[in-house]
Amino acid sequence: MLYEAVREVGAHTLVATLEADHRFLLDLVEQVEKADTAMEAALSARALVVLFALRIEKEDTVVLRTLTEAGVDVTALLEGMIVQMATDYDAHFSYL
Repeated sequence: MLYEAVREVGAHTLVATLEADHRFLLDLVEQVEKADTAMEAALSARALVVLFALRIEKEDTVVLRTLTEAGVDVTALLEGMIVQMATDYDAHFSYL
């Protein structure tokens, strides 16, 4: 939902950057999983934590500001994302 909103306001370069971040995060997860030593896993995990923190900062400062400046109701967008994530998560379980 977030990427779609950013695309809709014409910030295609920003979306490309976010997608690159996501690919790097996935690569780091793979490096942790395939590490031959505990040290390699720890180094990759540390890089993953740092990149994730930077990614969150980018979303908080750049993405949300871009959407706000474009007139998007960011509060409604984020509330919708929370509902969607909860719905997607809940769909993985069956209840009696």
